[in-house]
Amino acid sequence: MSDTNALLKVIMALRTELVVLLLMELRAMASPVCSLLGQTALPLLSAEGDVNIGAVFSLHQNPLFKVHSFTYFPEKTACVSFNPREFQFAQTLIFALEEINNRSDLLPGVSLGYQVYDSCGSVPLAIQSAIALMNIPGLEDRLSDPSTCSRPPAVLGIIGESSSTPTIGILSVVGPFSIPVVSHFATCACLSNRKKYPSFFRTIPSDFYQSQALAKLVKHFGWTWVGVVNSNNDYGNNGMAAFIEAAHQEGVCVEYQEAIYRTDPRERILETVSVMKRATARVVVLFLGLGDLIPLLNELALEGDPGLQWVGSESWITARLLTEKKSYGFLRGAVGFAVENVWLDGLGLFLERVHPSKDPKNDFLREFWENMFQCSFEGGSVENKSTLCTGTESLAELNNQYTDISDLRISSKVYTAVHAIAHSLHNLLTNLKNYTDSRKKLVYTPNQLLDYLREVRFTMKTGEEILFDGNGNPIARYDLINWQQKDDGTLHFHSVGLYDASMPHEKCLTINQEKLVWAGGKAEV
Repeated sequence: MSDTNALLKVIMALRTELVVLLLMELRAMASPVCSLLGQTALPLLSAEGDVNIGAVFSLHQNPLFKVHSFTYFPEKTACVSFNPREFQFAQTLIFALEEINNRSDLLPGVSLGYQVYDSCGSVPLAIQSAIALMNIPGLEDRLSDPSTCSRPPAVLGIIGESSSTPTIGILSVVGPFSIPVVSHFATCACLSNRKKYPSFFRTIPSDFYQSQALAKLVKHFGWTWVGVVNSNNDYGNNGMAAFIEAAHQEGVCVEYQEAIYRTDPRERILETVSVMKRATARVVVLFLGLGDLIPLLNELALEGDPGLQWVGSESWITARLLTEKKSYGFLRGAVGFAVENVWLDGLGLFLERVHPSKDPKNDFLREFWENMFQCSFEGGSVENKSTLCTGTESLAELNNQYTDISDLRISSKVYTAVHAIAHSLHNLLTNLKNYTDSRKKLVYTPNQLLDYLREVRFTMKTGEEILFDGNGNPIARYDLINWQQKDDGTLHFHSVGLYDASMPHEKCLTINQEKLVWAGGKAEV
């Protein structure tokens, strides 16, 4: 009897399974091959080309996350605090692409498009952007028919992010699919791990070299007793670990190490300030991201000038935002390394031509305009709506982080990243044409582009030779920057030396001592 019941259960289960399979087959016949679930993440800036390049920047500084009940589809995460520096990065990418599209010797007959996403300074949103760039069909298909899934990945390669932790998040998604990621500002030495990140490249040097340079700099001035503060993330923790090891080899001792992050409660920041004030070391190495440094500086400013000698990492040592606040005057005399500065002919005029009227439906461009001129279009987002935007305002009359082209150290690395992808694609297409019947359409994949990126070598119009080593890193060169205060109290950056990692150890650091200016004479050991 029990065997009969068991057999009946098996038969009923098989019948149920057949019904399910039949329903699935009927649904498949009535529906497209695939369909998109939920709302599609769309880029803030985009233009279609024969080949599209993706990009992820922190066009805003903070996301407004909500607690979800999981009873309805969550709304799109809102982003606040417009970031003019990152917007300059995005416009530099577009500038480089348009420049290449107008050339006849590089990718002739092939137009490059772009899709720029906003990570909003958030790792989850950076990952979401990467998923959109990797999986979602082309923009035209998405807008006309969201159920279309017939096109290949939207982009052939991705440029970004502007810091290491979100870049690692992006790589965790796209890395297994061999989509190249070229960063202009992710410097963590951890990203040189080829086993974990085989598709990663960068146009800015690894922090391995910067840590070596900072240790050599500290030893050069005889500062053998220092304190250190770093960002509590991949960038800061890895960079500071490398610095401490290099400093130890140079005979430099570390009195204390503090790690902070921008979202830490104020009590944690005050603890760090207290440690710095109680310590005997008068030299402090700050291996901090700009967003993590500002809360610390705000607390130090409330306490008054701490009378310390600052040594900075490339993330903040040329951040103009800091020089614009008089309360940060105690940073005078700071020294640190930054990537070499270059001049990009034509970029200034290009930045000034950006206008919301060129894409009236783009709310982000309207927000940009409102932030630049502190005005508001009708229904705009600026709190003070007493001043209406007319559209006749001129970017050429402004002097801020977006329009300033006197310091293009990081923007130029975006420009270089675009050219690295373009030259690699050019070499790929050239070889495919040589080995493929001219009557057949060329078919290529991100994986093929990845192979050509590993071998690419070219010279920029700035004279810089571009190539990547076996870990995806460029040649490491830095300018030594010194913060000097003018009579009116304003702070300015001055290049007073050079570090070239390709030179012999004893010759890699050169300093023009006569150009150096300290806060109040040479810092004590």
